[in-house]
Amino acid sequence: MEKEAPKERKRLGIHVKEFIPKPPQSLVQKPKYEMNHETAAVNTLFELVHNLNVNHVFEFDFLRLKDYSNLDHIRDKFLPLRDINLPILDLKKYEDAYFFVMRSSAYDDIHKAMKYGIWTSTPENIKLLSDTYKKAMSEKRKVVLFFRVVSDNVFNGAAELTSDYIEEQQFDLWWNKIKWKGIFNLHWIYVKNIELNYLSQMEGDKKIYELIDGSSLSSDNGLLILGLFQHYDYKYQSSIFNFFSLFDQREDALIKTRTSIDFQFKLQKRENKRPSGIDQSTIPKRPSIVNPGIKRTSLTHSNPDQNPNNIKPDGQSVENSEVIAEKITSNNNSHQAKNDKFGFAGSSKKKKGGKAKGLHGHKGKSYQEVVYVKKEECLHEPSN
Repeated sequence: MEKEAPKERKRLGIHVKEFIPKPPQSLVQKPKYEMNHETAAVNTLFELVHNLNVNHVFEFDFLRLKDYSNLDHIRDKFLPLRDINLPILDLKKYEDAYFFVMRSSAYDDIHKAMKYGIWTSTPENIKLLSDTYKKAMSEKRKVVLFFRVVSDNVFNGAAELTSDYIEEQQFDLWWNKIKWKGIFNLHWIYVKNIELNYLSQMEGDKKIYELIDGSSLSSDNGLLILGLFQHYDYKYQSSIFNFFSLFDQREDALIKTRTSIDFQFKLQKRENKRPSGIDQSTIPKRPSIVNPGIKRTSLTHSNPDQNPNNIKPDGQSVENSEVIAEKITSNNNSHQAKNDKFGFAGSSKKKKGGKAKGLHGHKGKSYQEVVYVKKEECLHEPSN
């Protein structure tokens, strides 16, 4: 029995759409909250920070506000921020300005830079900014700095450099007090968050968000970033001002730490190790590892009458001092083996590309006084 051939299915026309059943609107479950989980978590965090600041009892009196949500209050309270985020800014006066990227390791330092209108950097960047500022003043141009934190690809604000480097003025509340010296004065133009991940512009062979601290920007890129600051809408929740209350509490704790006796002692001890700006000739030399109270026997200056048996401090006999001195003087280039043999405290071993050093490390000395010292008395340096 032959099988019947399958019937061909009718093909749908071009204008015929496939029917997809949709559930009735009454059965569709609407979400309880319009916002997603991330937005809800961020809002909860903002509310928690605000409540902490309101209820926090500060131990020290310093420049701060209870609430940073009002820009007018910020402009009135902080002089360096009195002209931030103005609706109209003439960008023509910045067409020939110098632009630089400043990267900080902590938001706390940017927080203080905005409140007090100051900044500092590494010695290389300090020299760069100082030379640029002097050049800009002679040419009647401006210097603009864009600030960001190393951990985030976001510009937090833009400020104009208003002074040269002031070395004698110190600010004690940087996050790393020992590292940063001196200050520059700033006048802030914008305090907004500008995302850098969307910027594809190149500065040399790097993108803008890849630039390191102290990198200069071309005039076109600098004006572009200033234009972004001008056209971006200010949002309190996405700006650094939303966390100023938390940074104020950290500043209060930092003041307490820096004013403690223990911190001042550690700071003084560390600064004494690396003195800066002091004439090195006036600093007393470090005491020798040899205890001054130990009676030392000099082979090159010893008197045979005072030491008739030529006995070292450990009781072993040695050759006459004149013989030893003659050997050292005549065989200056190959006397390391003799040093090991006689147990000299000093070594004149040559370094690569340098002259031989004597007992006290002076170069070019072919003859040095040799002193015997007991090993057990050289193990520890005497305490001051």
